Amino acid sequence: MKKFFKSITNADQLGIISSALCLIHCLLTPVFVGTVLITDHAAEQYHYLNYFFLVLSLVAVWTSTRKQSNLTIRTLLWLFFVVFSVTLLTEQSSVLSRYIMYAASIGLVVTHYFSLRECQSCEA
Repeated sequence: MKKFFKSITNADQLGIISSALCLIHCLLTPVFVGTVLITDHAAEQYHYLNYFFLVLSLVAVWTSTRKQSNLTIRTLLWLFFVVFSVTLLTEQSSVLSRYIMYAASIGLVVTHYFSLRECQSCEA
């Protein structure tokens, strides 16, 4: 597992997957809660997935930026992570904060994708 996180390519893949899953989770949670497909207790447990995705994002961003030579990509990864984290941790229920969190998550996916592409083009 330690070897997995040493590679910037793997970190970017983890970042893309975790950010995309987090976005899906954020979009579907209101649907599940609104249609009462999950109980109140399960809703609380489902809420803890937010923190799981936050930790995964932190690991992916930290690992990816350690070896990334492009300052713009490094800056964008940390910027999107900070915006995503602050929005998630303050748990504002306003519509604007949700859109900010969605945008930050999409920003993480896109920036990890560009980091992955740049890393692959450097190796070629």
